[in-house]
Amino acid sequence: MKPSEFINKKIEYLKFKFKDIETKYQYKITTDTHIIKISPLSLYENNIEYIMEEEDIENEFTELYPFEELLFISEDSLTKI
Repeated sequence: MKPSEFINKKIEYLKFKFKDIETKYQYKITTDTHIIKISPLSLYENNIEYIMEEEDIENEFTELYPFEELLFISEDSLTKI
């Protein structure tokens, strides 16, 4: 499975599990970085269940694709999509 396929499946899972979540996804080829923007900010900052899911996704991604990066950002992040 390609990294983008993995990420899209995980995004769909997050949308199923967290009904109010909004996501945007971008891949930066120059740095091999996959960026997922999560909103609303309250979900990103205050929802322990979401935070644990995000950590699990990051860990799984790192195991499967050790030469690429996965970055979750919020709407107030300095990194933009």
